[in-house]
Amino acid sequence: MKTALRNSTFLIAAAMLLAGAGCSGTQTPAATQQEQTEAVTEQTEAQTEKPAETESAAETSDTEESTTTQETEPAFSTPDKITVSALKGPTAMGMTKLMNDSDSSDSSIYDFSIYAAPDELTPLVIQGKTDIACLPANLASVLYNKTEGEVQVLAINTLGVLYIVENGDSVSSVADLKGKTIYASGKGATPEFALNYILKENGIDPENDVTIEWKTEHAECLTAITENENSVAMLPQPFVTTAMAKNENIRVALDLTAEWDAL
Repeated sequence: MKTALRNSTFLIAAAMLLAGAGCSGTQTPAATQQEQTEAVTEQTEAQTEKPAETESAAETSDTEESTTTQETEPAFSTPDKITVSALKGPTAMGMTKLMNDSDSSDSSIYDFSIYAAPDELTPLVIQGKTDIACLPANLASVLYNKTEGEVQVLAINTLGVLYIVENGDSVSSVADLKGKTIYASGKGATPEFALNYILKENGIDPENDVTIEWKTEHAECLTAITENENSVAMLPQPFVTTAMAKNENIRVALDLTAEWDAL
């Protein structure tokens, strides 16, 4: 390319010299023309090569700057294990894919623990003994305030899982729950608030018109409705499916998500 550039430069310089000679009307000696041509060629080549040198210097400067930036930026470090705590039932069911992927990986960084009741998770979060906790929404709000904002919501992983199930066939509307005993779990959490709201909006007093027998965990409600004929329970999935599999007389009486939407 340099040869081609030298040749084209020479042609331009020669053309300029010939034009100058034509305008002056005098003939320039051959030796003088050769010297002038070589001088112009050398000057042009120097100007052509100068930008390349400048560009090379700029590239070197950029490389040095990039290296300096990389050296000053702190490297991201992943902890050896990320502890994840969840509750038995739908809150943990929403994380099953993550659990399965973790179990099948040789380099998993997750350590999962499953608990029966929300009360067991509260001290773990406050004391910083778990990195991620799957909790009822109202408890997440309480912990946010107790930790002065050190708890952040990552995602909502469960919606629409609460049902009224019956070991019998007497309940077809919310009104039919009046006078019934309802086995339920989740007192002080989302299930209680949802059930109370739906009952009140349908003209039923949760404290006087029904008997809500609160259990520690969903498994206890499952046992109660399975063993007692004509009993009613509020259960989330997957306990609903489990109950129906254990006793063919158990059925879904009300979908509480549908009842909520209706209001």
